[in-house]
Amino acid sequence: MRHIIFTSLNSLLFTLVFFSVSFASEPNFKNPSPFSQHADAITSIALSPEGTALLVASFDGTLALLDTQSNKIIQTLKGHEGAVQSAIFSPKGDIIASGGKDGTVRLWDAKTGALLHTLTGHSASVFALSFSIDGTALASGSEDKSIIVWDVATHQARHTLTGHESWVRSLAFAPEGALLLSASYDGTLMRWNVASGIALQVFKGHTGRVEKVLFSPDGATIASAGEDKTVRLWDAKTGALLHTFTEAKSWLFSLAFSPDGTTLVAGDFNGTLLFWDAKTRQFLHKYTPHKDLVSCLAFHPKGTAFFSGSWDTSILRWNLP
Repeated sequence: MRHIIFTSLNSLLFTLVFFSVSFASEPNFKNPSPFSQHADAITSIALSPEGTALLVASFDGTLALLDTQSNKIIQTLKGHEGAVQSAIFSPKGDIIASGGKDGTVRLWDAKTGALLHTLTGHSASVFALSFSIDGTALASGSEDKSIIVWDVATHQARHTLTGHESWVRSLAFAPEGALLLSASYDGTLMRWNVASGIALQVFKGHTGRVEKVLFSPDGATIASAGEDKTVRLWDAKTGALLHTFTEAKSWLFSLAFSPDGTTLVAGDFNGTLLFWDAKTRQFLHKYTPHKDLVSCLAFHPKGTAFFSGSWDTSILRWNLP
């Protein structure tokens, strides 16, 4: 059995490969196109609000901005000491936030690639980041078990949230911005009041470490996934467990909703992608295009493409009908 160690992997070639797929049928693979960039595992991917740029973070310590049309490198951002564990765009797309093994959160100018500020406060790796919907607050979650809510304008910590008993692996601001969700290796989700810094609710149900939590696009549903091989849907208002998907055969590391909220995708430890209809809760398809765990997933904002990133150093783009 492989062990999850969050340190640098052996140097491998990073490739960007393009596939076409319809959720209604088996995938139609056409003309894979190699693209070299990172030399190590992919840890995080994110699309700009317009979908014109793909942000890629890696164990090799760098961030890369790629043009989603030409596949060319726009910027390479360097500054973290060690692996970059997470990276996201601000809601306006003007700022990039990244979290690293060095325990820092770094803010970058998305247009120029210039480092704007380095936020220090965590004592271990920063695995999770989430901007509030208005972009004024940034939450970071760490191996040190804490969450820090930062004021983006002043670069000061508004609150340090404590309550989890293990690593904080994922964060998600509610669409209205007043609440924050966290997922932890202690097996729980927590809901926080961002203004007060108070924990409002603990979600229990997973029987192992939780890797990912996110809101559905309409904010009505919470989805979570992790070591127990399940994806769980929760009522965002009450916290009640709505449904448990059990089709996965391995630890789930990544999760994403399509922009219209109809499709839910998870990526597992063995390189497999699983697709469900989020409305009918029917299992749709399962594919294994990657050779190692699927660390990150992202839909194009317009729903025209879907991206998966892996520790096998590849990113796959699926063009959607």
